[in-house]
Amino acid sequence: MELKLPILLVSALFLFACSSADETSDYESSSTNTYEALPPEDYSVEKQSYMQSCIDTSDESFCSCQFDVMDPILSSSVGSNWSTKNMEEKDFEKYVSAAETAVSECS
Repeated sequence: MELKLPILLVSALFLFACSSADETSDYESSSTNTYEALPPEDYSVEKQSYMQSCIDTSDESFCSCQFDVMDPILSSSVGSNWSTKNMEEKDFEKYVSAAETAVSECS
């Protein structure tokens, strides 16, 4: 059974959405900016495709950070085309691990 990347994205977004309001408020009010996204026109083709639904939304910075964290992890373990190919069942744990790392680092 082939699983697709959208399942992973929904899972990652679910984890992000389920964080407590206090954590979100603390993050938003923090004076330390830990991640700064590039303007959309500076994104690679792969990143533009990955972020298509996030551009010009409040989630754009999170999606950009998520891609930047997941890309080196998945490129080395799954292949450089990880964001555009169908997820194979044998790679599911790699995607989950990368998504967990991204949510942790970008939240």
